[in-house]
Parts: sequence; structure tokens; C-alpha cells
Amino acid sequence: MFGTYKPQDFSVLTHSTTRSPIGICKEKNYPIREGFKLRSFYDATRTTFIYNLKFYDAAIIMSDSKNFSAGLEDLIAALRVHGVGKIFFIGG
Repeated sequence: MFGTYKPQDFSVLTHSTTRSPIGICKEKNYPIREGFKLRSFYDATRTTFIYNLKFYDAAIIMSDSKNFSAGLEDLIAALRVHGVGKIFFIGG
């Protein structure tokens, strides 16, 4: 069912993975409070990281990688830790 929605009805956030590990600290004003170690979408033997995930109504994962299965599994698992049930993948 389609409804009428206004731009203010939605909030869009983005995250990117990084090859650089960043220190995690639970202190109130520290910006990196949680992180996940993932296998890379480009090379399953390479480690990448993603930080500060939360609950989202839905997540859309986008990648141009053709060898993404291991990294995709890890990222989906990290999103599920936060209760994200609707996960969509758009791949190359």
C-alpha cells in the first residue's frame, strides 16, 4: 500500500567501512562507542571495520564488489545485533 509521505517523515544515515581500526571508548563524549570487525567485501582475508551502528527500520547495503559473500554475512550479522530486520543488498 502506498501512502503520502513527506521528507520530514524519514531520516537517512550512511555508514562506510574502513580498513583502519579506531579506538573504541564508552565515555559519553567520545565519538566511537562501538565497532565491528568484518571480512572485506573485496578480499575475505582482509579485515575491515564499521562503527556506531544502531537500530534502523531498514538497511540498504551497496557495493560494487563481485566477491562479497563473506563480508556481507559479517555485515548482516552486525546489523542483526541491533535488531535490524529489513536488510536489502544492491551489488555490482
